[in-house]
Amino acid sequence: MEIMAKAVILHEEGIYSAAEISRMYNISERTLRKWESRHNNSGIEGLKSIKPGPKEAKNRLDNKIEQRIITLKQKYPHWGAKRLKHQFNLPVHWKTVRNVIKKNGLLIRVKAKPQPCKRFARHHVDSMWQGDTFQFRISTVGKVYVTGFTDDCSRYRIKSKTYLHKGAVESVNCLRWALRNGRIPKQIYLDNGKQFIAKDFKKEAKKQGINLIFGKPYNPRGRGKIEHDHKVLYRELILLKKFKSLSDFRKALWKFDNQYNNWRKQEALGWQTPASVYFNKKYFNKRRKFLNSQIFGHYDS
Repeated sequence: MEIMAKAVILHEEGIYSAAEISRMYNISERTLRKWESRHNNSGIEGLKSIKPGPKEAKNRLDNKIEQRIITLKQKYPHWGAKRLKHQFNLPVHWKTVRNVIKKNGLLIRVKAKPQPCKRFARHHVDSMWQGDTFQFRISTVGKVYVTGFTDDCSRYRIKSKTYLHKGAVESVNCLRWALRNGRIPKQIYLDNGKQFIAKDFKKEAKKQGINLIFGKPYNPRGRGKIEHDHKVLYRELILLKKFKSLSDFRKALWKFDNQYNNWRKQEALGWQTPASVYFNKKYFNKRRKFLNSQIFGHYDS
């Protein structure tokens, strides 16, 4: 701006000709005339740099949408831009959601990016379930155990039950509850926990025609889906709420599983809910076995 002002003043006061000023500042005479025109119309302010493009962005994000993104991110701090966009059907691209999160200082990496790996999933529902037991403490109760089963194909949480002990009695009880909806898996993939390698549990599985597969000790590979379920359970329920009693947690767990199955969309499922896949005939194996004809009833307590 200083050069522009000097050039205009030198020419207007007749100190130098347009040609001399052009050579002096390495500009064209046409540029000098433009500067003079801006100076005559708007004074010294007219010589300030003009930002190219429209004064206001044509595709400016609506304030209501931006505020909704901020509110959702604050409510679900562990969720990324893609999940927020698809879970709540936000009318913008997920990259726009990410930009809003980043602009407002809400972009926090909770954990390191996982290394690229080949995803494994069965093609049919009930082809294989994954089973595991997760433990934590309730201050008024002590140590409690959550035993459950997840369908490998749909990520549908078949059943979660909470116990004060981790043994064969509890694992058999949980399996029987999981089979109450009338659907029997061909296989169940488990770790080598004492509750699963117990004779009573193996006997119950054999009675139902279920083949048990046990992973290598201290190697969670292959049970990633149910391990992920328990991480989500811990992060989005247990960490956020203080439970008064065992029954209080059981009620909260039932609600959490119901929401997980019927509301929480998953990227691995093409942003569908686990229930929409688990109860979809497209993923049924025609030769699979049922305990009874009531196969479409949703998750009971």
